[in-house]
Order: sequence, then structure tokens, then C-alpha cells
Amino acid sequence: MTAGLIPHTRRHRALGAATLGALLFLTWDGGHAQQALVPTPHPPLPGHPSLYWLVPDPAVPSRAAGAAGEDAALERLAEGVARIAAGDYAAGLPLVDPAGLTRSPLLAYAHFYRGVAMAGLERPRDARAEFAAALTPQQAGQHGHGLGWFAQLA
Repeated sequence: MTAGLIPHTRRHRALGAATLGALLFLTWDGGHAQQALVPTPHPPLPGHPSLYWLVPDPAVPSRAAGAAGEDAALERLAEGVARIAAGDYAAGLPLVDPAGLTRSPLLAYAHFYRGVAMAGLERPRDARAEFAAALTPQQAGQHGHGLGWFAQLA
């Protein structure tokens, strides 16, 4: 009977020692005091989410009244891109007119999709001219972004 208690007691002692070791390990900070979390420094966000969110809130005026023409051009661009993506190049081509987007960061994309439509209509010279227009520094990079990734493919 004594022999049966000894392994059982050794098991309990070993389990107790392992538990104590784990507790000490988990609570030991390595001699370093814990530092309080502090917020990162950054400029404050604008007062309304529509001013920094990519989807504007129609209830908040964020642009001048003259932007209605640009909004219509952006809607035409979106419709044209959808038609070109669907393979309807002839219907999409007139909708991706860059003329109404001269001040938009999407100007380079209008030229790019015109190039895609012209290539689909088997007009390779016109397509190359539109792709080149999409890559010009004045258009592709005027707003700090554009089709720089496309230049690597050419």
C-alpha cells in the first residue's frame, strides 16, 4: 500500500511544481516594468467621415457647385468602363471621354480604357496613342498616383 502512494504523491508533486513554474513564468516580466499604452501621434481626422471615407455622403456638401459636370463625367466613365469590361467596346468608347475629367485623378484611367476599347475594336494605333496618353506625367501622375503600374507592362 505504501508503494502505491509513493508514485501517486510523486505525480502530484511533479504536477504542482510544473504548475508553480508555469505561474512564475507567466507572471515574471523579465525585470522590465510594463509600459502604459499611448496613442500614436497622427494628424486629426476631419469632422465628418464623408471627408475622409471613399464613399461621400450626399447630405454633406464637399465640393463646389460647379462639380456637377465632373460628377456626370465620372458617372459616364463608370458606365463606359462597365461596358468595355463586358466586351461592348463600341458602346463604351464614347462614354470614357477624358474631356470632362481634366481635373480628376481618373483622367489617366479614361485614356487607359479608351485604349482598351480601341484595341478591342482592332484600332491598334489609336489604342497605343491612348495608352501613351495615360502614361504621360501630366495625366498619370498629376495627383500623385495613376497608371505607373501599367508602364511596367509596356
